[in-house]
Amino acid sequence: MSARRRQTYHVGRSRREIAVAVAVGLAIVIVTAVVVWILAPDTSTTVPPVTPTPSVTSGTPATSGAPATPETTAPGG
Repeated sequence: MSARRRQTYHVGRSRREIAVAVAVGLAIVIVTAVVVWILAPDTSTTVPPVTPTPSVTSGTPATSGAPATPETTAPGG
């Protein structure tokens, strides 16, 4: 067996590259947060949903829920 010299592991990235990558990632997160904040609806001006109130008809019995059909006349007549 031949003896090998031990060499330290060298990562192929410089500190400047890592700093630039971190800065770009942070900028993306900040820009995304600002865009979401700007495009979010304003909660102080939103109108709450309107719930319909049931209408009360006096003197008519309850039907099966089918809408009443209006009377129609025959064409030409």
